[in-house]
This record gives sequence, C-alpha cells and structure tokens, in this order.
Amino acid sequence: MLLPIAARASIFPAPDLAEQAIEAMGGRKLLSRVRMLKWDGRATIYTGMRDNPVEIAVETRVIPFSQAISRSWLPLHGSWTARTMTVEPSGGFVEQAGKRTPLPAAQALHELQQFGIYGYLLLVGARLRAEGSDVIARREGFPDIRFTLGADGRPATGTYQVVSPDGGPPIEENLIFEGRVRSSTGIAWPARIQVLQKAFDFDLRIDAFDVELA
Repeated sequence: MLLPIAARASIFPAPDLAEQAIEAMGGRKLLSRVRMLKWDGRATIYTGMRDNPVEIAVETRVIPFSQAISRSWLPLHGSWTARTMTVEPSGGFVEQAGKRTPLPAAQALHELQQFGIYGYLLLVGARLRAEGSDVIARREGFPDIRFTLGADGRPATGTYQVVSPDGGPPIEENLIFEGRVRSSTGIAWPARIQVLQKAFDFDLRIDAFDVELA
C-alpha cells in the first residue's frame, strides 16, 4: 500500500529558509497530505543542435518518489498513438499499441530519478538544509537536489545530477521553474519547468495541475 509522503518519510527539523519555501508552496500541513501529483500539458524536447524540437502532449501522474505514469503523444497524430511510461523503484516499462516493453535497468533508474524532481518540489518528503541562500534536499535512494529560491520564496532554479540512461557518466542538470498554477487545494506549482542538460533539454508547460490528498 502506498502511503502519503508524511507517513513514508521521517520528519526532520528544517531551517527557517526551507520553512519559508514550504509555506510559499502551500504550507507543510497541506503538502504533507499529497498522495499524488497530476498534470496535463505540453512539452518541447530539444536534442543535439536544438534545430529540430519535438512537441508532445503529456498527461502525468506522480506518486512522489514511488511511481510515475506519463502518457505522451504527438498532437498532430492524436492521443490514440500515445506512449505510456511507468517507472517505480523496482523498474519500468513502456506501453504502446497494446505492447509492453520493459525498460533497461539503467534507463528505468534514470527516469525514476528524473521524476524525483517533482517529489523534491513538494519539499516535505526530504531532509532539508540551508546553505547560504539555497535549500538542499536529500532523499534516500535519490540524488541530492539544490534549489535557489525566488522572490516569492518558492524554488526558482535548481541543480541536479542523474544517472545516464545508457550507463555513461552521470548527467548534470540545470532546472528552471517559472510561473504559477494552483491546485484545487491551493498548492502553488510551477507552470513551466525546464530541465536543461548539455545535449538534451525538456521544456514542460503545465495547462492543468491538481493533487490527490491522503
């Protein structure tokens, strides 16, 4: 049985800077009840020289640090062509046109760590410490993440490192969080999330965001 963040993670004292960020996102009491994150939106994927970006529609559901299910398709081809990826700590697979294909272990771990970004954005499911004007979050089984807060107290940028999906060196990422979209319960989530690598960029724009509470 999957439990809400507050039941799965130990409660650690957080410095004032982190508490301010938690309050700006919606408050510890509310964030600790989040069982699932849900969003629909659009994403642009850039690879190589960035001259042939791919636009996709996405529907994503994330149980923080436990499971992610993301359905995506090319808008011009319609949602009936959708590809659905599921990842969790035990592995992952892709489903398309009725066929299920397991992900290689390195790719499944890479994707799980990528979806860890969204769990970290809730702030309450990780151990937090302040370092200067940054907040560093640590969750067992995931790389640490460093957030720099914006004027409104919410994470504005971040740095993260994930394993390579093909077994190569770890991949450094710069993260940018912009705008605001609120859930029906009042959580202030970024409306745009950019994940920038040396050879790959992912630019997500969220049209609708909500959560399921425990």
